[in-house]
Amino acid sequence: MINYYYVVNTAISFEYSLPPIDEFKNRVKRTLEKYPYYVALIDDKIAGYIYAGDLNEREAYKYCAELSIHIDKDHKKQ
Repeated sequence: MINYYYVVNTAISFEYSLPPIDEFKNRVKRTLEKYPYYVALIDDKIAGYIYAGDLNEREAYKYCAELSIHIDKDHKKQ
């Protein structure tokens, strides 16, 4: 999984452990109910992915979203 390196070696993912694959699949499924999820492939391998999500659950934020960008460590600056 693309996130593995950052979860294990850095603090930037805000994860303490790698989520099980089923949890990751559920996160993608929930995201796609409302927001886009884009995956970048290079030579049929995942080089990165981005997705949007709710910024806050409160009504005043209903038109706001946050963006998450995940780039594989071997594909930075491409």
